[in-house]
Amino acid sequence: GLFLDSYENLMANNVVIAFDSTNSKLIQRLKGDGVNQMPKGKPALDAPVITLIATWIQEGAKNN
Repeated sequence: GLFLDSYENLMANNVVIAFDSTNSKLIQRLKGDGVNQMPKGKPALDAPVITLIATWIQEGAKNN
């Protein structure tokens, strides 16, 4: 699974790739890959929320 409990874990293992939201596992899972939809067992996040997270990644995914 993806470990989202710290900034360091977000940045490890391509969960979040700064400046590259398309290849970040977090965005792929939030958009749904048919198997590993996030959040698990709950409705998908609204598109504007996913866009906001993708924008943060595209802008460098800073820990601020």
